[in-house]
Amino acid sequence: ENNPLISWGLVEGNKILSSVLADFIRNEVLVENISSSTKYAMSTSDQFNIQDVWEHELTKLEFLLWQILKSNLDQVVSRETLIKAGWPDDNNEGVSDEALDQAMSRLRRKMEFSRYRIKTIKSRGFLARFA
Repeated sequence: ENNPLISWGLVEGNKILSSVLADFIRNEVLVENISSSTKYAMSTSDQFNIQDVWEHELTKLEFLLWQILKSNLDQVVSRETLIKAGWPDDNNEGVSDEALDQAMSRLRRKMEFSRYRIKTIKSRGFLARFA
C-alpha cells in the first residue's frame, strides 16, 4: 500500500496499533472534533477503532442515510429510497437532489478514515462498499 501508516505497522485495516499514535489522535487530532461520549469511549479502550469514531459523529440524517447504505453494501440504493429514509416526515415533497447530494457529501467527509466508500451512480443513486 501507499499509506505509510500501514507500511510502518502503525495501522492495520481500521485499527490503530501504535499506542503512541492512538494517544496523539485522542489528545491532539480528534479532541476538537468529537463528542464527549466518543471521547469517553476512546479513553477507556487500549485500542480504538477508527470506524467507531466516525459513526458516533453522524447527525440523525447522516445516520439514517448510512444505515440504508450499509444494509445494502455493494448494491445501488436509489435516490428515492434515501430521500424516504432521510426525510420521512416531508412525504418526500420538496426534498431536492441537491439536499441529498449535500448530505451525502457531509457523510463522505466523515467517512474519510473508515473502511467504506460511497460512490455516486449517476441518475440512479449511491453505492456503498468496502474500500
